Amino acid sequence: MSIGPVEVGILIVMVLCSLVVPIVVMVAFISLFRRQDKLEQELRQMQSNIIPDEENPPGSI
Repeated sequence: MSIGPVEVGILIVMVLCSLVVPIVVMVAFISLFRRQDKLEQELRQMQSNIIPDEENPPGSI
């Protein structure tokens, strides 16, 4: 079997895919987890803003 430029190109593409795909997946998971953390922080801030309002509602004066 003679190895031509097509086979070499396919090999390079396969190696690049095997290297790039895991990195892309890792970056996607990390960004998803960071987004979840930001959402949880915003939810906590909203809850902490809502709870004092429930303790003394505006019409209780």
